[in-house]
Amino acid sequence: MKKIDRSDPLITFPCHFPIKVIGDDVQDFYHATESILNKHNQKFHPENLKKNSSQKGNYIALTINLKVDSQKQLDAIYKDFSGNDHFKFVL
Repeated sequence: MKKIDRSDPLITFPCHFPIKVIGDDVQDFYHATESILNKHNQKFHPENLKKNSSQKGNYIALTINLKVDSQKQLDAIYKDFSGNDHFKFVL
């Protein structure tokens, strides 16, 4: 078995990376998502998005396939989603 070198990066950039955000199914959720993506020069295209609603329709989960150029960019995107009250979970 090959020993893993901890100095090797886990992700090779640039790459496409899926981020899942979960929150209340309200219009502000979509506006907040679009605002964060625009801040990081990401486009809110339906073809890069997978949407799932909860059984009762109270919550929405969006999986967004982003093109990221660096770990720094990915961390900033996660930080903005995590720091916004519209998002209950960011995975």
